[in-house]
Amino acid sequence: MALAKCRECGSGISTSAKICPKCGLHSPTRRPSLLANAGLWKVGLLIVCVIGVVRCFSDIDERSRQREQAAAAVEAAKTPEQKADEARAKAFLAAELAQVLAVLRSVRDSMHNPKSFELVSAAVNESGTVCVVYRGTNAYGGIVTNRVAVMKDMRQTPYSSACSGSLKDVTYARQAL
Repeated sequence: MALAKCRECGSGISTSAKICPKCGLHSPTRRPSLLANAGLWKVGLLIVCVIGVVRCFSDIDERSRQREQAAAAVEAAKTPEQKADEARAKAFLAAELAQVLAVLRSVRDSMHNPKSFELVSAAVNESGTVCVVYRGTNAYGGIVTNRVAVMKDMRQTPYSSACSGSLKDVTYARQAL
């Protein structure tokens, strides 16, 4: 039998002793394991997690506030002419999107099976003609790809001549369709 020190009083006792003869401590040679303090570890881990989450949300709020302040500073620094130019540009883009959506809806509604309409691409040329490439099913159930060019007055024009120059991509309009 080996001798060990009691963890309470420090006297030499047998490692197989269940009680210290000097101080009466139960299991005097056994050291408390980490598993015995598992509850304490769990509480500590929970506290660390809560602190991390709180810091994360406070950082997000701070960054959001800083972005808002920066945007407000940029807006305040604009001249009336810049603000008017931006308003005209927004109005132009809104009108352009409205025209593109009208063309896309018209093309979709004129199909044999409007539910099969799938926009491949849409673009606008300098004169405002909308060039559309789309897929859908024909009268026999086959999937076909078609092209159409529609002018501002909603009349069709040959695709190859109207859509051969510089084009502005407006395929994003599919999200509003």
